[in-house]
Amino acid sequence: MNPITGRRYAPAWQLPRFLPYALQTYTDLQREFNTTFFHDEPILRLFQDDQDRMAWEQRRKEPAVQSFARQIEGSEWNEIPGDATFGGGLFRGGGFLQTGAMLDCLHRAIGNVGVLFEGRSEHDSVRVVEGDDLRLSDLSASVTFCEGLGVERNPYFSTLPFEFSQGDILPVRIESFPDRCLVCRGINLVPAGDATFRAGASYDWSSRDPAPTVRGRRWIETRLRGFLRTPFEVIDHAAGVR
Repeated sequence: MNPITGRRYAPAWQLPRFLPYALQTYTDLQREFNTTFFHDEPILRLFQDDQDRMAWEQRRKEPAVQSFARQIEGSEWNEIPGDATFGGGLFRGGGFLQTGAMLDCLHRAIGNVGVLFEGRSEHDSVRVVEGDDLRLSDLSASVTFCEGLGVERNPYFSTLPFEFSQGDILPVRIESFPDRCLVCRGINLVPAGDATFRAGASYDWSSRDPAPTVRGRRWIETRLRGFLRTPFEVIDHAAGVR
């Protein structure tokens, strides 16, 4: 979760409205489940080139950006864990969410109160009621489809102009590399504990195959070698389509 996004360093859409709500929601859920799945960590963004740095210079004095980011100064450069030839900035207010862990907690909680029905349902068992609401034929609740790439086969939404992108992620081990922040330099490096990190993701707009690819792995490895000052070890390889 990054409050300042893209090559233009623009504040995320509706940031003042949505960010406090998201942070409070994660805090409340963690308290309820007595666990941690959201990690409030700063994001170290290392500029890739002069164009990247100039885009930052044009934005960094804007009030909406200043409240979430600052330029790295002076002796702080000695602690930067990567190539900072073109400079960098430190962004606050973001972090990363362990989505799987949160969904597991929610799944158990919903099941415990007896309102979770698990099974297979076909699209033809859905009916349209007054107000264009979609409902399952045997339930009164409204239907929300969470199908990912499968939405292409959904008769209610198959005509919408979705764009899909295949992406690879490499869990890697990097000894003696600081894990107190996320690092971004054309690729994201997210701490995962015990000197391991999740590196990625790649983008392939032409593929809808969720399988890991050699091309994606090579792309990530090349990006990592481009800014890391220390060796890394690939310990796994995953992929998906978003």
